[in-house]
Amino acid sequence: MELKQLASFTAVAEQRSFPGAARLLHLTQPVLARRMRELEETLGVRLFVHEGDSVRLTHAGQVFLKEAQALLAQAERATALTRHAAEEHTAEQKDAPASNGFPAADEPAMVDLVGVGLNATDTVIPLPHHPAPGSKVEYHAASVHPGGQTATTVVACQHWGMRTRYVGKLGDDSAAALHREAFARAGVDAQLITVEGAASPQSIILVDGEGERSVLCQRDERLTLQPDELDRAWIQRARALHIDGFDTAAAALAAGWAREAGIPVIADLDELYPGVDELLTKIDYLIVSRDFPCRLMQENDLETALRGMQRRYGNTLTAATLGHDGVLAWDGRQMHYVPAFHVPVADTTGAGDIFHAGFIYGLLQAWPLERTLEFACAAAALNCMAAGARGGIQTVEAVEKLMASGARYHSAFCVADESWTR
Repeated sequence: MELKQLASFTAVAEQRSFPGAARLLHLTQPVLARRMRELEETLGVRLFVHEGDSVRLTHAGQVFLKEAQALLAQAERATALTRHAAEEHTAEQKDAPASNGFPAADEPAMVDLVGVGLNATDTVIPLPHHPAPGSKVEYHAASVHPGGQTATTVVACQHWGMRTRYVGKLGDDSAAALHREAFARAGVDAQLITVEGAASPQSIILVDGEGERSVLCQRDERLTLQPDELDRAWIQRARALHIDGFDTAAAALAAGWAREAGIPVIADLDELYPGVDELLTKIDYLIVSRDFPCRLMQENDLETALRGMQRRYGNTLTAATLGHDGVLAWDGRQMHYVPAFHVPVADTTGAGDIFHAGFIYGLLQAWPLERTLEFACAAAALNCMAAGARGGIQTVEAVEKLMASGARYHSAFCVADESWTR
């Protein structure tokens, strides 16, 4: 039993609601709910009875509340005494080196989101149509943009006023300089590991007249992020962790650290990487590409595959982004469907990355799931109106305006208890 569980229980009891306690503790509701389930499992009793949006304590909960409050008071007193003792020695210890002969390292700043994963330099080439085998297609322009799944998600969240950190690897070339400048300009705390003699990740993106793209990727194996290159504080000094799973071992370690600290883990996966099964058990919000669930579960029906993923891996939410068909999500009780917004499309590069950014933004605002999914869809749609993975990142106000009045594509799914129909 941990002090953070006792503090969370006391907050829920005093607020008489999970949403109120989550706001007070600066936690997401799923993280708080998981913490309370674990506490009840440890004690072997039910502590709460749910009554609509509020909760009341069971008899066991009332008894435990008094003990929890007493334990927290003791812990607070012990903390105060310890700090007072430390302050008495501050002057004489001020200039003393740490036991290893070096000054203690500064703790990283607290951020809303930390992202661990891919960056890439995108060369976008507009074409009238994708070339057929053996054919030639003339192009008239090419543009270079910073991109990459996780890096783009982090930059979008920073653009919307969140404090963010990015952890990844770069080569020592001009592309690396492009990324460093982009992170610095956005205000992202970039923890970048440079590999001398390596080329930074590159993507050649062919965009047809409808905005659909084909991607050619190149990545030096030396840029694989290793678990021993991560710093636990980078991860645990955040309110949420976002990963793409490409560097699977490092992502799994980061997700494990996040779980230890009660930090929700969001993932953007599109490939069945080696070792992905272990990683999937450490993800709270598993939001993947359209065909990922069916390939993983060897199941033809997407709804069945999403349910199966959630059951097998214990995720809070499983979802698939569907391009112009919107998003389909399963929360363990209900299937949710939100159709995509209809906008003039210039380039769909980065749409999934911005969707994840929108989801994370809503999650950390403690919005209802439906609103969070709509915000994510609207943000992704607006990004498709300009070239590049980050070319169309709009303000929160612009996203909400599209949510309120924007046209939508016809629904691709008919989900019970939802207002959207086929």
